[in-house]
Amino acid sequence: ACRKLSGDDEGFTPQLLPSPSSGLRYKILRIPSRFPLDKTGNARASPEMAYAISSPVKARKKKGRLGLLPVGMNDEFRTANVIQPKDHEIWNMKEGPEVKSWLEKTFPQLPVGEIFTEKEIETFAKQRGGEFPSPQFVPRLQCSDSKANVVLVGDAIHAFPPDIGQGVNAALEDVVAFEDALDKITAQESREPSVHTSEMISKTLSTYQEERAPDVKGVAYIAQNGFPYQYSQSVW
Repeated sequence: ACRKLSGDDEGFTPQLLPSPSSGLRYKILRIPSRFPLDKTGNARASPEMAYAISSPVKARKKKGRLGLLPVGMNDEFRTANVIQPKDHEIWNMKEGPEVKSWLEKTFPQLPVGEIFTEKEIETFAKQRGGEFPSPQFVPRLQCSDSKANVVLVGDAIHAFPPDIGQGVNAALEDVVAFEDALDKITAQESREPSVHTSEMISKTLSTYQEERAPDVKGVAYIAQNGFPYQYSQSVW
């Protein structure tokens, strides 16, 4: 819409940045929040702790890793993330028994049958899953003409893999930046009652563009270089 409204194709074309985590695929498994950490049953996970469970298997297309973020103490379940390159063997498995066999071979230290239900494994096998985008941003954050004014925030102006956990944070900062721009222009123009609302909006959009665009570009570059190999996808 903004391309058509402004006629500025280049300003609204995403600028893609290469990253080692771009293109990684992912799926999730739902497991108990206090799952057993080994087959003895003597040690159990704490819901408030993060875990990265690695596999003794080292072949790049076969190895595994489960990433788990903290949850609340009273949460019954949590998610385990499976994140691997596109050519990993897990993505060719479409049936539950295949996935269960892979889990048992890949994580022999875990009581797979106790942690993962048959239903959850089958759901995982049928999931489409997702794919990490390249870190990216657009130079233009707003557009307007005589009939419409458009301000862009969130994924409309920046997107990146979850390496540094800034997706939602950056979107909230966009909103705050626009609010600050609106407050700034409103305060300035309140001293000039003759100023039309349309002119105030136009100045607000320009201020938002000027003050937020450098940070939008900056966070994309930070995402590109922040922690892209945390998923153990390195070929070395």
